[in-house]
Amino acid sequence: MDSEAPIVFLSWAHTHRDWSPERTQRWEESIVEFAYLLRHHHVEVIADIFDYTTRGVDWTRYGASVISRPDVTVLIVGNEPYWERWEGRNPPDEGAGVTREADALHGLFDADQRAFQERTLIILLPGEQDKTVPYDLRRVPRYPVDELTPQGIDALLRLLFDDPKYPKEALGQPPASHPVPSTDRPGFGMPAGRRELLARRHRPDTA
Repeated sequence: MDSEAPIVFLSWAHTHRDWSPERTQRWEESIVEFAYLLRHHHVEVIADIFDYTTRGVDWTRYGASVISRPDVTVLIVGNEPYWERWEGRNPPDEGAGVTREADALHGLFDADQRAFQERTLIILLPGEQDKTVPYDLRRVPRYPVDELTPQGIDALLRLLFDDPKYPKEALGQPPASHPVPSTDRPGFGMPAGRRELLARRHRPDTA
């Protein structure tokens, strides 16, 4: 791995019990396209799609072991199947892999809320809506990807590479000091210039 490349892990639900095989295939193709788009822009992507043919993978620990790494940013690719697993609404024989990943993220939150907040992002690929995000994940930054193009992931890339769109400039010089002359300053209980006026009125006539 490139030591300078940010590392992300794609946590995603593969399918839903109501989906057709065609819809499941289209969703997987979107995930693959998103992963390749990130890699094309110098982001190291860890995802199960790249390890399907890797020998010796322990899929029962795959996602959880990556989530435990402090150098990895977890990208939750949100949709209804994922939110079901996150909230425990999925059938008990469906989505075990993502459910384990969701459990690992719950555990990360319990152990270190700051680390969870800094290392977790929600990605909404084209067609997914912000309003579907569960309430307990509303604190997590969300990045809608309206299109799978460099422009569509610009905000995400800027975050991963710490490249703000509007960087702060250095502070300029403070304004020059222009003190008000003491004779013009209003005093407590006496208008400005009142003291001098009274002094002239009570001055003895020397003529």
